[in-house]
Amino acid sequence: MENFTKIIELLKKERKKQNISLQDLSSRLKIPIFVLKKLEEDEKYIEENYPYSLFMLKSIAKQLNISDFNIENFKENQKENSNQPKLKEEKIHKKLENNRYKTLKERFLSIFRIIYLVVLIMSFFVLSYSFKKEPEKILSNYNFSSENIYKKSQNKYLSSPIILVANNDIWISANIDEKKEVIALKKGQSKVIFFEKNIHFETIGNANNLTIIYNGKKVSFSKKIIHNVFVDAEGIFKNGYNLFKGKNS
Repeated sequence: MENFTKIIELLKKERKKQNISLQDLSSRLKIPIFVLKKLEEDEKYIEENYPYSLFMLKSIAKQLNISDFNIENFKENQKENSNQPKLKEEKIHKKLENNRYKTLKERFLSIFRIIYLVVLIMSFFVLSYSFKKEPEKILSNYNFSSENIYKKSQNKYLSSPIILVANNDIWISANIDEKKEVIALKKGQSKVIFFEKNIHFETIGNANNLTIIYNGKKVSFSKKIIHNVFVDAEGIFKNGYNLFKGKNS
């Protein structure tokens, strides 16, 4: 477009400089006046009538004795212009392809997020079920009886160990054979305690989520916080009552 502008200006300027009217030029070249006007004023006309318009411009340049008019430059320019729609079409096509890829990518990511969320929810329920069942499995794995004797050094241990099974998070402050200890168990955990003389559970937090196994028997509590539970060879005692026998010791 820029080259056409220059040639139009050049031809028009040179024609006026030589004092040649459009009528004279039309008579010499046998080109209608309205065509010459279009060639001098309308670049779009030149483009629409290419390559004929280019040959007419060349004829005008020859008639005006303009030697530096290079038609090859205009051919190259026109070639570039003719490629513009194709390049534009390719650019649009590429943009559509990119948008299509982007859309597919977004859909894939959305599906992946949904699958991930479903798997996460299922895993949560499976883990919750497993934790719920875990204490029962732990209870079934322990089957201590009075014949289960523990030996320490050369002395015979006179009682079975006691097993604590947590159905939920619990905490305990205890004296085990006169030694203070703090016990914390998370849901599903268990702890085996061996003792020589006795155990004094000073405080049991979340006691309603605790199961105690001793000599093959189970003890559970209904209160959330309880104090002063004693364990010795005879059994487990709360407020002077043996929880196994339900009577005063």
